[in-house]
Amino acid sequence: MALKCTLLIFLFFFKVTDKGLSYVASCCPSLSSITLYRCHFTDFGLLMLTQSCKSLKPVDLSWCFKITDLRISYLNKKCLQLDTLRISGCTEILGEICFLGFSPTFARLDASETNLNSKAIAAALNGGGLRYLNIYTPVMFPYRGLQLAPAGLGGGLACKY
Repeated sequence: MALKCTLLIFLFFFKVTDKGLSYVASCCPSLSSITLYRCHFTDFGLLMLTQSCKSLKPVDLSWCFKITDLRISYLNKKCLQLDTLRISGCTEILGEICFLGFSPTFARLDASETNLNSKAIAAALNGGGLRYLNIYTPVMFPYRGLQLAPAGLGGGLACKY
């Protein structure tokens, strides 16, 4: 199986664990796009993936509840071509550290229904070439009082949305 997927570039997973993600990391080094919707892996699984699959561009971690800032920052440092990151529903990601220093290719951040605060948003906007930002949070979702104006983000941005 490992020999057959070395050129695989896109994967979509649902409910994969650390073990499954480490297998993908070891046999699919050419992977450039991955969707890990509602998966049950931890920071360790994401660490394994980013150590081997350094060409990742779009990464969807939506509703992966066990992921933290630590591994998002590792994704940022190891995957220098990253252009899209979806972390909707990842409530353990606060964002203050992990969004510092994104590459110029980083253009799209979907962080709806998360616990990001204004410092996290400022960090995301100050690195890379961010053109799309989604931080929508419905009223019924746990809300940490995101206020963009005090962070100096109340005016016009380079973002389209």
